[in-house]
Amino acid sequence: MAAGQDDHKFWIIGVDDEPQNLEILEEILGDQFELTLVSSGRACLDEANVAPPDLILLDVNIQGMDGLEVCRRLKAEPDTSDIPVIFVSAYSKLEERLAGYRAGGDDYVTKPFDDEELLIKVKLALATKRQLDSLQRKRQRIRTLAAIVTLCLLHVPWQQSFNLFQRIGRRDVLQYMM
Repeated sequence: MAAGQDDHKFWIIGVDDEPQNLEILEEILGDQFELTLVSSGRACLDEANVAPPDLILLDVNIQGMDGLEVCRRLKAEPDTSDIPVIFVSAYSKLEERLAGYRAGGDDYVTKPFDDEELLIKVKLALATKRQLDSLQRKRQRIRTLAAIVTLCLLHVPWQQSFNLFQRIGRRDVLQYMM
């Protein structure tokens, strides 16, 4: 369940084929976030396609489909392309980190990582996602309002449109803009 409000926990998928690493993620994040921990790229894609999480923490070196390919596939699909992905990997060379960004990753944390650094990066990614989601909702409201205005102008006599806009326009316009 994706969370858009402060009274709900954000949902994070953690992907690593090492059970010990998944336990570490559980220790660091389990109290603050709803976690789904999986051990393969395929399982991550399956989970994300059922209901997009708020964030994915993704190891690069996992069995089967590697994390870079998982990220590319997530970013290629409209329903999952906006999910932030933070790579959490032992690959620490510059070229390896750049490969993560090129695959569509939003951030990169190298193992072993500092618990506080990971937590801060997760919170920043989720705050950014919350802002983007809010902007998308506002944009959709504006489009809806524009469609209503267009329909009224095209199909409703001018005086009736004017009365309608006076009655509901200011409140709704302000609501849609906030």
